[in-house]
Amino acid sequence: MADRAEPVAKRPRMSRGEVSAMEVLKIREKESEGFGSGMLSIQIDSVLESARAPKLKAFESGLKVLNEEMEESKTRSIKRDGKIAKRMLAKFPNLRFRSDRSNMVLNYKPPSGTILAGSYLLGALLWSTETPSVDICVIIPKECTERTDYKNYRYFDRRLLYLFGLFSVLSKSFRCTNVELGREFLGGDRLKPLLTLQLSSSTLQAIGASEADRKACSRLRIRIIPGIENDALREVSKRASLPGTKSSEELYWNSLASEMQIVAMLQLLNEVKTKAAGFSDALLLLKRWRERRNLPITPFMLSACLAKLILDRVVPPMASVQHMFLACLQYLSTWRMSSGKISLHLTEICDVLSLLSQEEQLEVSMDATAALRVIESSSTNSDLLGGAYACLFATSPTFSVAERFDVMVTVNITDSVNPNKLSHSCSEIIRKALGKACDLASPRILSDVVGIGLLLNPERQFGRVLTAEDSDMDRDSFRAFWGSRSSLRRFKDGRIVESVVWTKGGVEGVREACEVAIGSHVDGVDRESVGFVHHDLSTVLPQANSASITARRAAERLGNALRSLDGIPLDVAEVAFAGEILLGTSVLGGGPRETRYRPVSNLILSFETSPEWPKNLEGIRASMGAFYVAISKSLMKGGFDAVSTKTHVEVEADGFFFIVMLRYDTIVAFLPEELRETQIWTTVRQPRLHKALRRVCGEDESAAFQETCRIAKHWLSSHWMGNHFCDELVEMLVARFFFSPDSQPHGRIPGSSSAAFAAFLSLLANFPWEVAPLVVVFDDDDTVHEKAEKAFRSLPSRSSAPPMIVSTPGDVLGKSFSPLYKRGPERVVLKRIAAVASAALGRFVNGFDNAGDEPLSPKALFRESSKAKFDAQIMLREECVPTLSAGIDAKNRQRRALRNGPLGSRVTSPNLLNVLVGANPTDELVRRLESLFGHVAVFFHNKNGGTQVGVVWRPRSIRSKKLTLTGLPFSRPAIPEGGHESDKATEIVFDKKYAMYAMRKLGGDLVLEIDVRT
Repeated sequence: MADRAEPVAKRPRMSRGEVSAMEVLKIREKESEGFGSGMLSIQIDSVLESARAPKLKAFESGLKVLNEEMEESKTRSIKRDGKIAKRMLAKFPNLRFRSDRSNMVLNYKPPSGTILAGSYLLGALLWSTETPSVDICVIIPKECTERTDYKNYRYFDRRLLYLFGLFSVLSKSFRCTNVELGREFLGGDRLKPLLTLQLSSSTLQAIGASEADRKACSRLRIRIIPGIENDALREVSKRASLPGTKSSEELYWNSLASEMQIVAMLQLLNEVKTKAAGFSDALLLLKRWRERRNLPITPFMLSACLAKLILDRVVPPMASVQHMFLACLQYLSTWRMSSGKISLHLTEICDVLSLLSQEEQLEVSMDATAALRVIESSSTNSDLLGGAYACLFATSPTFSVAERFDVMVTVNITDSVNPNKLSHSCSEIIRKALGKACDLASPRILSDVVGIGLLLNPERQFGRVLTAEDSDMDRDSFRAFWGSRSSLRRFKDGRIVESVVWTKGGVEGVREACEVAIGSHVDGVDRESVGFVHHDLSTVLPQANSASITARRAAERLGNALRSLDGIPLDVAEVAFAGEILLGTSVLGGGPRETRYRPVSNLILSFETSPEWPKNLEGIRASMGAFYVAISKSLMKGGFDAVSTKTHVEVEADGFFFIVMLRYDTIVAFLPEELRETQIWTTVRQPRLHKALRRVCGEDESAAFQETCRIAKHWLSSHWMGNHFCDELVEMLVARFFFSPDSQPHGRIPGSSSAAFAAFLSLLANFPWEVAPLVVVFDDDDTVHEKAEKAFRSLPSRSSAPPMIVSTPGDVLGKSFSPLYKRGPERVVLKRIAAVASAALGRFVNGFDNAGDEPLSPKALFRESSKAKFDAQIMLREECVPTLSAGIDAKNRQRRALRNGPLGSRVTSPNLLNVLVGANPTDELVRRLESLFGHVAVFFHNKNGGTQVGVVWRPRSIRSKKLTLTGLPFSRPAIPEGGHESDKATEIVFDKKYAMYAMRKLGGDLVLEIDVRT
């Protein structure tokens, strides 16, 4: 422990002191910096206005009445084994005695004093929360304690008996309502239950409160916090400062010592507030930041940290709100516990961060560091997702546990175990067991279990073999920790090291290691008490992603061949690729023998500049055609199967298919308007996005980015919306969290596909697409946010831009992903997908928040859309769907149809030779339906093997209209009600039956039938 500290005899005083001229100059320089953005300053003013609680004089008058009620309570004797204690324990099962003195007797007396404390007094009560709390500290008289109460949890039993006495008084009073004990605990410490209550409406009415004040007061909950004076237990400071104190006792001594400090600290906080004008508002911002990021640090700890900085004159009392807020974030980002021992300072104000475990400190530090980086990056302050306001202060959405952690380890709480001690012990053991594979193990107390959120290292996956080198332990410590499971093993590279072999690697290996470590090293806990919450969504993917590495090797071999072409008059300047197979983000895998359908990757070839190119469109196309013929001949000489056309070269390499196209930017000026965007997308933007996405792709197909992209695409398709999102759009939405880690929890990229997918769902459900662009920056251009904001503001109307604007360098308005080009969703689809994503996110988060009590079935997230959501369904013939082997069907009905049908390996059929390269008849049918009927209907289709196409009519487009020659297609005369067909019609109405018939004829043999909902 730290050096011995003397107890405080009197309440400390704060001296304001003189402020030097140099200090004033430094303050003004700091104020001129601010947050680096005028818009952010305006947003912060709005945050303070909405978060600050109103002053309620009627409520303060009610508190005085409550104080008089406690002061007038009668003296009585309360026995630990008496009727009152037994009745209270039966009523509140969360409470229990912990010491060995079963004959303890408390001579209850009224409190020797009450202190209105906490956020309400400081003016920093967060009004945005559902039930704001007002803290009242009641001082337990010295006569109610004994000098030996520091021993073996005796004080906490005496504290509980005193709360029993207060409960007996207040529960019978008509001035209070909803009196409960043990519903909340001070700082989550189960040794310190709180008494909670609310003022009754009759009390508020008696003191003359208005109806509005009574409504506001009904939201406030009063928390009674018992406290003792600093000299009540003198032995605490001596015992806590003794060297060699066991780590298992540190939490107990720290909890006891903090109880002694609470009175002095609450009084000191009030004094700091009167001296520092910006203290309350800065504390409000810190609380909003804590709520937004879902951090384990308590509001009281934030108050004490900020007060400490002011007392130590790190922050002058005259500093602004921004200065105080930034200084506190800086302190939180750099503070570390120097050793495993907790330093107890009973003078002035203690460093309350020592009440956090080392893992909790690390988590707070990571988020504080990320917050500082976001604030310093002034270019992103306008970003509604990654900007400072969204990351620090937005009320919704908060980062859920599912977004903050990759997995959650749960441990059942028993009556004989202190939950705080258990959570800290388990987190320490887990970090030791997983070593470098785990970046953070943050403990949380969740109802009747302890949860430890794990943040896995995305660069060091937990392998099937764990060696001493993979952990932070030496050989002897490693062997002692794992016991008989550890042994010396020789590896292929000649090393002989201590190691442990698990049944499986990855997340399953993490599960096994945590169960063994906690069961072996935590007292009172066995392996059966350890649970594991992890949503392995990769199990619902239809096929393994095993082709990307082979495809990249084939692409590299083809690229090398193109760089050394024979018979070409120009040198190759650049070879660029584009395709989901090369990224490893294809849902279908894309291997040579997985399905009848073969996806195609683009290869864009750029030659050196030359003045010999023709100056007209026909000449340029003729020259390109000649180049394609020469390229195909050269590739065929190199052993590739290549075929030239007028617009490209088709190449097969190692079972993978590529389309080679030339990039010549001058041709864009000669192309018709409708073809220009397609040419720019294919030859410029798509390869550029592919190159940027390769930066966040891992070498392994199971890396977090690739797996998240496959899960996201599969989820969209399972809800029949995959045809509205091109592959690049989904990949950019997922890559947003990997390109901008500062905006993410803990300020780092997601370590698992489950955390990244939860962030993806939150993005779809919560981002305000109608009022702002989503900016994805994948290079060093810091002006993209500014350009996107200016372009968005200059729009003549919101309808002139895509509903989902994804801004990238070179395309700040996201026109590449416009529904006009069938690469992005239209408004009706975007609204539908936001609702579906919100529901899926709720299921996903509940699986973590309930700590495994209600386990999530991954298949439930990917269940196909109900027929009731569509006006009609076009049924396709199963044998005509080339991607059917990847269909979603719990009974595998579609898989059996493929295996036994015309494409089955058991049947000799010429269809087996008809491999579809880059052409999917079902996708082509949907495209034709959208082209002919898109003005009257929206089509939904699962492009990964779906056998139905959903149809939703556009209500405005099928309304009856005036009879004109160029009226509504597929229409008929509107017959007036009660009229005859011979009557003259003045209007036309959309004929759904005729439209359905036309759709049926368009589909030909692909369509089996059309089911119309009645």
